[in-house]
Amino acid sequence: MKNWLIRTRTNHLLGPITKVKLLELIENGSIHDDDEVCSGNGYWFYLREVELLNKYIYGEVVQGFNPVSEALNEVRQRESNGKKNETQTEETGVVKIEELELETADELELEEETNEED
Repeated sequence: MKNWLIRTRTNHLLGPITKVKLLELIENGSIHDDDEVCSGNGYWFYLREVELLNKYIYGEVVQGFNPVSEALNEVRQRESNGKKNETQTEETGVVKIEELELETADELELEEETNEED
């Protein structure tokens, strides 16, 4: 399956390619330690990150989802379901949390004292 992407040190994107082709590019020196890779919706990591390289490229572990990307999907889902405490700006993709009413520490202590008396 062609699901690996490469981001070179000069910010060129290559792929998608298979894991076998990615291994070939690593072995023949076509890509280097300061290049990055990711699988599908996974997160980018440098080839110099030996632990991740061994785990996902040389090993059989499937790289998980990108938590930031998945979080944005969750926000969009909540908005469409009417649970709107968060909004996403169209231009930047930044998630803004609307103002929340927070109790002060004094109010919380008073509330705890009242509960203890009951």
